[in-house]
Amino acid sequence: MIRVIPTWLLNRAGFRQPPSSIVRGYFLQFFKIFSLFAAVYTLTAFLAATRTSNYNFAFAWEAQIPIVGAAVWLYLSIVLLFVLPPFCVRRLDELKGLSRGLCAGIVIAGVIFYLFPAGVMWPRAVDGQNLPWALTYLHEIDKPFNTLPSLHVFFATVFTAFVSRRVRRARIWLWPWWAGICVSVLLVHQHHVLDIVAGAALAVFVLRLIIEPSSTCSTMRETKKVFA
Repeated sequence: MIRVIPTWLLNRAGFRQPPSSIVRGYFLQFFKIFSLFAAVYTLTAFLAATRTSNYNFAFAWEAQIPIVGAAVWLYLSIVLLFVLPPFCVRRLDELKGLSRGLCAGIVIAGVIFYLFPAGVMWPRAVDGQNLPWALTYLHEIDKPFNTLPSLHVFFATVFTAFVSRRVRRARIWLWPWWAGICVSVLLVHQHHVLDIVAGAALAVFVLRLIIEPSSTCSTMRETKKVFA
């Protein structure tokens, strides 16, 4: 048993200590997912950068959305979502299903990125704008070509739905966190509204057809009751 987080804290939140086999299996699956993501994202961004024109899926009114530096920390908090799955599953097969769904979503997104390369309407942040270093660095390294669907929203939606299905008491804070992440992609000028909608739709698609085809519908119904 690997105790990376105190047991009492996990139990209070509704999670459990994962056995070593689950932790090792998840890290292996995560490595595969990250490798595929890096390859697809890098290749499609390179191909989009070589084109003379790209698509624009932004609404005109989105130009009025201000950049909010502090939102970058909420944007980056998605990393913590990636840590949660091993603490809520009982079988390694559940993580393998999650991995298959995530990989399928990445490939589908990659095809869309290639066919419809789209950017953002806002200028990139630069040093001297009194913005957090994390935001200026993000804009420096992440060129705005692979925007629709938003993989940031895709990942956040899949992980939130996957975990909330297994840890009911976590839904009360997981879904507001998810909503905050979705808003943050706008406030850091990484995505537009249609990117968010497409990312969430892609997540629902892989959840229903690949990750948890028999349970996703009931998860959505039960989640609505939490906020009813």
